[in-house]
Amino acid sequence: MSEWQAMLLSVLFEAPVAALLVHRVRPGQALAAAGASALATAASHPQLWAAALWAYPRYGYGPSLIGLEILVVLFEAGVMGWILRLRPAQALGLSFAANLASVAAGLLLA
Repeated sequence: MSEWQAMLLSVLFEAPVAALLVHRVRPGQALAAAGASALATAASHPQLWAAALWAYPRYGYGPSLIGLEILVVLFEAGVMGWILRLRPAQALGLSFAANLASVAAGLLLA
């Protein structure tokens, strides 16, 4: 799978999760949440991909995946929190849930 295919799959899984979760508390912002999630993913994915290619042979797949995903969750929480004006805990929860869906889907498709 190419980097662009992986990013597209990430967006396809993360944006709906973000939209659904935000819709539950802010019904009028579901589309904004999907857009913020897609933007955050597009901004973080190229760096994640490059870091993963560097880290996997050095630290192994599992530790690299966990460490890099933590960084991605933090970064994407910042982006989504800023765009949607969420409290830090809300942004972290949203980012974690969206990325969990994406990682789970990726592992199932691998």
